[in-house]
Amino acid sequence: MTMPRLFALLTITLIALSTGWLVKEPTITVKTEPLEIPDNIDYYMSQVNYQAMTTEGTQHYRLRSPYLEHFIREDVSHIQQPDIDYNTETAQWLVRSSTGYIQHQQGILELNQQATVNRINTEQPVKLSSDQILLNPDLDLIEIPKPLTMTSNQLYLEADSAKIDMKVNHFQFQQVNATYQPSQEL
Repeated sequence: MTMPRLFALLTITLIALSTGWLVKEPTITVKTEPLEIPDNIDYYMSQVNYQAMTTEGTQHYRLRSPYLEHFIREDVSHIQQPDIDYNTETAQWLVRSSTGYIQHQQGILELNQQATVNRINTEQPVKLSSDQILLNPDLDLIEIPKPLTMTSNQLYLEADSAKIDMKVNHFQFQQVNATYQPSQEL
């Protein structure tokens, strides 16, 4: 074989190899699951700031949340990190949790995971903590169906459940274990 033929053969072989004519790269197949798009979400909102007013025109409560999704079939809204400023004639309340649901038909806000209720701007501030708190704004009622703790300046209380009428500051507890520490005067 002559040198020009050998050079031409090597050049053609090199071009064939570089363009993939002779050796084909194995193709890698990646399987992915189809993207599930929920068919039950009616709408979603971010940076929610909702205010409910009384018939007198004052703020009844204010709900803030970084994210809310409304589900059509259940007529329920899922809320992330709900933060509620709640006002009654006798006190102001701060209600918070990690997650929550608004049950629209029943008018109930269900707050879950690290839920707290703080009664502020009174002579006796109180903090209640539980895994679940049910707030009924139409009736100014709070129901705590799971074990809870309540702390104040002079009291530490544990209970299996509780009901609170926020209009009159009436607390009702079930299966209570409490420690009272009278204030010490100097």
